[in-house]
Amino acid sequence: MTVVIDRTKIPIVYMPAERHEDYVTWLEILKYGGKAYSLPVDLARYRKGASNLTSNKKRSMVWTWHVYRQTQKLSLIASCYYLFCYIWQGLKKHYL
Repeated sequence: MTVVIDRTKIPIVYMPAERHEDYVTWLEILKYGGKAYSLPVDLARYRKGASNLTSNKKRSMVWTWHVYRQTQKLSLIASCYYLFCYIWQGLKKHYL
């Protein structure tokens, strides 16, 4: 949704002009030692719809794979591991 960065702690990080730009931006922030926390409250919500970009889970998985391999330059093994975690979390969230 939004990224607010304390520039005294995290250098300049730009949102890329590609799919999953918010995800890539957060991964870049975390590379600089930033921390991510899960909050127990909803601060914002996305509208869900059949035509949303992330409604097609197969396409979203391909984009996530691209993030791991291309933007984050992870190895094949690391990318497979993180994609498995991504799929598992999605299954838990939507089906379990």
